[in-house]
Amino acid sequence: VRIAKAGFPTRFARHEFAARFGSLLPPLLGTKTGLRGDKEGNEEGDADATCRAVLSHFGVPAGEYAFGATKVFFRAGRVGAMEDTRRRTLAATLVAQKHARG
Repeated sequence: VRIAKAGFPTRFARHEFAARFGSLLPPLLGTKTGLRGDKEGNEEGDADATCRAVLSHFGVPAGEYAFGATKVFFRAGRVGAMEDTRRRTLAATLVAQKHARG
C-alpha cells in the first residue's frame, strides 16, 4: 500500500516481468525467458539481471521504477510503452513466420 501511495501503482513479480519482456532484448543482453538460473539453480538473480537489462534497453529512468523484495514497481503509464513495443514485435514475428511458412 505504501509503494502505491508513493506513486508506483503498477507492479510485476520479477520473474513475470523478465519472462514477459526478456524476449525483447537483443540476444547478447539477456536470455530468451530471463529464467535460465545460475549453477545453483537460482532463478531470482537471473530474473533480476534480466529486469535491469530490459529497463536499461527501454531507457526507463531510475525514478520511474523501484525494486521491492520480489517485485518491480512502476509509475503510472510507464509499462504501456513497453507493452506497445511487445505487441508490435510479436505481431511482426507472426507476419514473418506466416511468410516463411508460405
